[in-house]
Amino acid sequence: MKIYNRLRIAKLLLQLVINPKRTDLIFKGVQIVTEDGDQKIFSAIEKKFENNHDFQENYRNRYNPDPPTNEELSHYPPGSFGQALYQHLHSNNLSLEIFPRFECRRPIEYLSLRIYQDHDLWHALTGYGVSIEDELSLQAFGVAQYSSPISTLLVAGGLLHLIWKNPLNAVDALRKIVAGYQKGLEAKPLLGFRLHELLDRPLIEVQILCGLRDALPLHHQPEVKSRLQTDVDKPA
Repeated sequence: MKIYNRLRIAKLLLQLVINPKRTDLIFKGVQIVTEDGDQKIFSAIEKKFENNHDFQENYRNRYNPDPPTNEELSHYPPGSFGQALYQHLHSNNLSLEIFPRFECRRPIEYLSLRIYQDHDLWHALTGYGVSIEDELSLQAFGVAQYSSPISTLLVAGGLLHLIWKNPLNAVDALRKIVAGYQKGLEAKPLLGFRLHELLDRPLIEVQILCGLRDALPLHHQPEVKSRLQTDVDKPA
């Protein structure tokens, strides 16, 4: 990587140390590396998704769902994935409509777009809130999912922030971050799912489908997975 771009990345790290909730800086980091002549980092990430049939199909079709409004989400029934997403957004004064749309010329750019679009859906699925510790845990989950050094940078900056502010809290946060990373390893690749099309489903069923938790007794899980997968595979 060029020295100038290394300095730009170092500036991002400093900004993350000051405010680790600036998740938008991840996408600025992606842009910096994309502009750089050295593409080894992104080539490795793209290679990770070469054999992910669902992601590749979404990329070929440029699947790019319209974000539901908070008003639309508020009408989903209690216990549904959509209602869980609404509660997350409403309680934190957030909206899916703020995320940008941009042209994707290669898989890494499409990957970035989908991470943008699904970030808050992942919050609802994993149960992570918006505290610094929870945001870092979700980023660690993402590192396990798509091996992004930029997300690793955010985790590093956040830990430095916590060490600076409260060293004892940093130790507790590290345990939670490690657990988030492990959860990401155990889950199925979420970027291959069309999560926006599952908002009407019970949250617990979507979590099981994604491999996120043993939410039902083992003897019920195959039945739930089979029913949900059948619904997902039905032609529109």
